Amino acid sequence: ATERCNQIMLSTETEKRELQLEAKEQMHQEHTKSAEELKRALNEKETEIEKLKETYCKNKEGSATKIEELERRQDLLLKGKSAAENENDKLNNTMSLRDETIKALT
Repeated sequence: ATERCNQIMLSTETEKRELQLEAKEQMHQEHTKSAEELKRALNEKETEIEKLKETYCKNKEGSATKIEELERRQDLLLKGKSAAENENDKLNNTMSLRDETIKALT
């Protein structure tokens, strides 16, 4: 009976070790799977970030080009406005001289 008891205890200890080993292996597999999923997710996010950076750079370049074009147009408008104001001044002077000449003649 003692020998049978020892065999049962030995068998129980063996089963316990096997279960512990299986549990450790399962935990290792789950950890590895989780790590792989995290790496995959990280790679996807890094790819997404790179695409966003590219889009940002393209938009920034496009905005800079638009700003330069708007500044160029503004300069042209200001030059046109200045030329028109100068022309108005000349016409006002001419009209003023004409009015004075008419007054002097009458």
